[in-house]
Amino acid sequence: MSNHSIARLLDVAEGTVRDRLKEMARQSLYFEKAHLPNKIREDVAYDGFETEDIHLIHSFR
Repeated sequence: MSNHSIARLLDVAEGTVRDRLKEMARQSLYFEKAHLPNKIREDVAYDGFETEDIHLIHSFR
């Protein structure tokens, strides 16, 4: 389900959905760090999809 669809369903701005998703992603990393071994033993990656998505939107204006 897209951020736009979720925003429409909840009657909020799409930016609000994006911000909440970012915050939940941060919180999940903190939770893992607190409840798993002392060290995350693998690389943590962010795919940059949102950044690319915003770039594409601005390129069409």
